[in-house]
Amino acid sequence: MTGFILTPGVVPTKLEGPTVFLAGPVHATIDWQSHAIYWLRTMMPHVNVATPRNGNIHPDVAHSMYVSAPVSVHMPQYEWETKYLNEAARTGVIMFWLATEKPDEHECGRSHARTTRYELAEWKERYIRGEANIVIGAEPGFEGLKYIERRLAAEAPDLTIWKTLAHTLAAVHDILMNYRFKEV
Repeated sequence: MTGFILTPGVVPTKLEGPTVFLAGPVHATIDWQSHAIYWLRTMMPHVNVATPRNGNIHPDVAHSMYVSAPVSVHMPQYEWETKYLNEAARTGVIMFWLATEKPDEHECGRSHARTTRYELAEWKERYIRGEANIVIGAEPGFEGLKYIERRLAAEAPDLTIWKTLAHTLAAVHDILMNYRFKEV
C-alpha cells in the first residue's frame, strides 16, 4: 500500500494506514513541508502525509512522490485541517515544526505562526490526556520558543522539542514504527 499526500480541500474516498499531519507555519517561512514530505515518503511510503501548504509543494516532491487520491468531496481549509488533525491523532502523529519567519516576508498585522501556536496548545492538552501522539521541533530563533519550552517542561515534561527538522522527523518515524494504532 502506498499512502497519499493530502493537501487542503482534497478528501480521499478511502484512507488506509497511519497519517502524519504537518503542523507549522506556511506563510513567510521556508518550504519545510516539502522536505518533510520527501523524508517521510522515502522512509515510510505507506504513510499518508497531510500538509496545509496548499498547492505550493516543491515540484521535485510533487512529481516524484505525489499519489493521487480518489476524491469524494471538497471542503474549506479549516474543516480539512480539523479532519486530518483528528485523523493523525487517531492513526498516526501530529508533527509540529516551528519554523522561523523570513524577515523579508513579514506581513504587518499578522503574527507569525499564530494558528500553529493555538494548535500546539490544543494538541499538547490532548497529548496529556492520551488522545494523540505529537512530536515537536523548532528552528533556532523561533520567536517565543523560550516561553514554549518553559510551558512544555512544566506541563508535558516527557515531550522533547527537537532542534532540527531531521531529528523531528526521526522522532515521528520512531513513534510510527513502535506504536500499535487503534483499528479503524
